[in-house]
Amino acid sequence: NKEKEERENKITGEIAEDIVLKSEIRRLQQQGFSEESKKVKQISIDNSNAGYDIISFLGKAENLEIPDKFIEVKGTTTNSFRFFWSKNEIEVAQELKENYWIYFVTNIDKDKKTGEIKEIIKDPFSKIFFKDEFKRKCQSYEITKN
Repeated sequence: NKEKEERENKITGEIAEDIVLKSEIRRLQQQGFSEESKKVKQISIDNSNAGYDIISFLGKAENLEIPDKFIEVKGTTTNSFRFFWSKNEIEVAQELKENYWIYFVTNIDKDKKTGEIKEIIKDPFSKIFFKDEFKRKCQSYEITKN
């Protein structure tokens, strides 16, 4: 049932985003950037077309109104991941370069609302694509990692 699957995926995604959100807040607090930690925000709730889910800070911010870390969260209930990377997300990643990150959360338990951040990729566009290749066939991709 496609509707049930979409609902399940939405729940998985929400748990994954919450895990990453808390992790970013904790990281900034531990590094002594408490003002920055208060500004970490899950924006996917209000803006699903941004091309990322969470705004954060790499460290000390010049301006607390201007985040410099943009995180796309991908979550799965299994240990390995495949994810769908939309054309919009890819284009935003290409534009934001080293300020764009993908966080993979695996082994999500929907009842306990737990999971583990398995992998973090900074500047995924340059790591996954060679620029000419992407320009030739600009579309959505499905990426699998074993």
